[in-house]
Amino acid sequence: MLYQMGRQGDSKYIAQYGKAYGTVLLHEWLPEISKTKNLFVLDSYDEFKKIEAELPEVFTCRADAKTGEPATLGVEGNFVRKEEVEDYIKRVKQSNPNGVVLCIDTEEGTQEKVKTDGAFNVYFNICDKIYIDFLGKGFDMGAITKGKENHETWLFDWNDILFVTPNNMNKFRQHVISDEDYLNSARRRLQHLINIGYSPESIKGKIPRNYSPMPPSIKEMLLEKIILPLYCKQGQLAEAGLRSFGVQGMIINHELFPIEFNREVRFADKSLLHKKNTGFEIGD
Repeated sequence: MLYQMGRQGDSKYIAQYGKAYGTVLLHEWLPEISKTKNLFVLDSYDEFKKIEAELPEVFTCRADAKTGEPATLGVEGNFVRKEEVEDYIKRVKQSNPNGVVLCIDTEEGTQEKVKTDGAFNVYFNICDKIYIDFLGKGFDMGAITKGKENHETWLFDWNDILFVTPNNMNKFRQHVISDEDYLNSARRRLQHLINIGYSPESIKGKIPRNYSPMPPSIKEMLLEKIILPLYCKQGQLAEAGLRSFGVQGMIINHELFPIEFNREVRFADKSLLHKKNTGFEIGD
């Protein structure tokens, strides 16, 4: 198997894979902010060699699996060089023999996991609620998707969204992390980066010691470039069967870098937002 985004006849096969399909949906519904130039779904190193020339020297690899089948766990998405792909594929297959690898060509300047201005997931229940989860500087989107970390959370009723501005947005805020919990979160992030190969010297000073709430500039980008465009397409989204989904990504160089549409079957449980106390019980 070897599938390519945009190639005639491949769409129905790509739609079987959670992350791959989410990337394609983002490209279709929010083309103005999608950074994806090309995407391949492949099963072996031999297949990678067939399309190697169509990729830049550095690109994104992500582990994926068919929706509804066992996930490919323990192999984090990362920016890789071509000589690193064979090892990445081996790790995916060791984790899940039925797992696949996504090779994604994105715009230059987006290949960053540490020097971020934050990470987000904007989650839509069409005609009902909109949620925003946010992590601060130096974090990427992985922890939000897995429900491991959350620094700030907002909850909007669908009919209120046209009246939300960057200046009044905190009226709808449900949760902001405490200083103590943030410090623990920052320590976990630093340890995670070291565990996946970053040296302590390379990440020194990259994670702030204190949490700074989401600035108005990011609030404006999320409202103007994600929430309102999709709010205005609510009818078309519902007709396409997209009634419950998230748009997740990071902020890099003061620009949105969305990754994918994260559909309900892959998104972390939002039930905590309906509890009286929305803080997390976080251990070391």
